[in-house]
Amino acid sequence: KKKKKKKKGEKKKKIMNQEDEMSLLNYLWNLILSLYNYIRSFIVATPNDDHPSNDDASSTSSNTPTTPSSSTTLPNRLTTKELSKRIKDAGFDFPSFFDGPFKEAVKTAAETSQLLLIYFHDTDDAPFLKNIISNPVFTSFVSSNFMFYPLVYRTKEGKKFARIFKVEEASTLVLVHPDSSMKLHVEKKMNSRHSIDFIMTTLLITFETFERISELSQDGGMTPHMSEMQEQDRAFNEAMERDRQLEEQKKKEEEAKVKAEAKAKAEEDAKMKQLDSLQKERDDLRLRLPSLLTSDQTALVKFRFPNGTTLSQSFPVSSNVELMYQFIHVLSDQHCWHPQPSSTMDDYELSTIFPRQLLDKPMNIGDAQLNNQTISVVESLKSE
Repeated sequence: KKKKKKKKGEKKKKIMNQEDEMSLLNYLWNLILSLYNYIRSFIVATPNDDHPSNDDASSTSSNTPTTPSSSTTLPNRLTTKELSKRIKDAGFDFPSFFDGPFKEAVKTAAETSQLLLIYFHDTDDAPFLKNIISNPVFTSFVSSNFMFYPLVYRTKEGKKFARIFKVEEASTLVLVHPDSSMKLHVEKKMNSRHSIDFIMTTLLITFETFERISELSQDGGMTPHMSEMQEQDRAFNEAMERDRQLEEQKKKEEEAKVKAEAKAKAEEDAKMKQLDSLQKERDDLRLRLPSLLTSDQTALVKFRFPNGTTLSQSFPVSSNVELMYQFIHVLSDQHCWHPQPSSTMDDYELSTIFPRQLLDKPMNIGDAQLNNQTISVVESLKSE
């Protein structure tokens, strides 16, 4: 029993140590980046592809290599061996690669617990070869730590695996991890749009993470595949997608708000313009009204307004009832009642009280016998 208890305690302590080791992963990543930058500081820059002048030709060593340039002409469907030979003949490095069928490369990588770096190349790869593949730092690191497998992008095999790995163009690196069941787990994809610093940082971090997980798997704590990193990437991508959707929704809401404010402003401007026009019409009519009310023969009428107040006014018997509507229309706040600023003469209704008779504008005041009549005023209410 004591032995079992001791063994159980040791196992628990071992698991805790493994968790502590995993917590150092972020620290190791930062350390790797610092180490990479330190190594790069000692690498001599790759010479450019400019041809030396005649004056400098004698001082330039005949063994100085020429960098592969964008003007390099490569034959169609250049094989990996031919590509490697041409690069090395030019005096530049090319990573050590697996020379055999793809299935054998996958099998060997799975048996040796290596990451497989697939390089899709084509005839127009000169810039990518110059900046990435022939870079001494890239060549040395890839040859030492990965199984490098170039594939010609335009061949039948290249197109097949391009569809599998969703590669849309040549000059693309696909980093995969074959597990024990020969299943391929895609870890990272890089292409010509990425810089050498980005690619090297990605390879360094992925390699160190894979190595650390592989060490822990040998102690029985974890499996050697990269599902943890895949889960992190998935969570990160989901978070980014949520942020994108929220940002898009926020943008749409802001656009809708701007449109609503613009519409409200346009409506308000139109309303103010209409009110100004009505006010001008009232002012003009108010100036003309005294002369229209002057006459020898008049009829006295009493108006009863919606607020219960009354007002008496004389009108020429020869005039039409429209003059009464005009009189009502120009009443201001100086009177006992006044219409709404937005009201027009079509918004009023005049009628006698007893007997009730609706008064239309064309009716003649004398013919309607409105002298000493009380006229009710009704106004159609509007929302201001």
